[in-house]
Amino acid sequence: MKSTCNRQDFYNRLARRLQKKMIATLHLRPLHLPLINSHKILSVFSCHSNNILIQDTKQCANFEIQLAELQSMKVLLIEDDPTVAALIRRGLLEASYTVTLADDGLVGWDMLLKYQFDIVLLDVKLPGLSGFDLCNRMRNKNDRTPVIMLSALGSSENVINGLESGADDYLIKPFKFSELVARMGAVIRRSGPVTSDLHHLAIDTLLIDMEGRYAVREGTKISLTITEFKLLEFLVRNAGRVISRSEILENVWNSSQTSNYNVVDVYIAYLRRKIDRNSHKKLIQTVTGMGFVVRA
Repeated sequence: MKSTCNRQDFYNRLARRLQKKMIATLHLRPLHLPLINSHKILSVFSCHSNNILIQDTKQCANFEIQLAELQSMKVLLIEDDPTVAALIRRGLLEASYTVTLADDGLVGWDMLLKYQFDIVLLDVKLPGLSGFDLCNRMRNKNDRTPVIMLSALGSSENVINGLESGADDYLIKPFKFSELVARMGAVIRRSGPVTSDLHHLAIDTLLIDMEGRYAVREGTKISLTITEFKLLEFLVRNAGRVISRSEILENVWNSSQTSNYNVVDVYIAYLRRKIDRNSHKKLIQTVTGMGFVVRA
């Protein structure tokens, strides 16, 4: 199904994000870029893709880009030094990140409880709640949002404390901004295709509401039984890893009896009908002789 996107703020973001890429890909001069209005940009939403189709009528050229490439990565920067915070924030904004700033550990914790972020940049010596304690709280709440600690405390002991508290990386101040961005990219790549906060899990076009105990696929709400929900959550939390029937039985049914393998196949079939049947891209896949895997 095609629908025309008429949100002006979306078009403005689209123009900024695509300008350099379109010039490089289509060899267009800036004056040849398509006007940002509804009759020259179509937003294409279908079960086959989530793409933007750009049509340049002057050049008779088309350009297609995935929606994911247009979505700014959300960064929570928790830093109490206003000078350092301003420098990092400005650099991230120029690199097209969306930045939320907190100057206190407790304020940062409150934001993590209320909002979802793609990565946290965390100072260690903070008022209210230290970076070590905040990171420990996140991991104890099963919040797997990637964390990079930024600190002038560069001793081996402090680095070890930071990593053991749950941080994914530890960057010693002062540092080059290019190194920070490179480390952010590496940490996010290692974190895999699943994003999560305290209330949601998401992979590709699938969103799991942990409180409501339901799923949403491409805008459609999907009701799940208790067992279906437990199975789907287990598969998504282990996305990219092939899981055997015996492991599924142990973790979802608390059973180790091989005679129950058939029940796994039955519930996988239930989930496929609900999650994948109306979508071109199938997330739940069978690996013959080994088990099942969710892949984005």
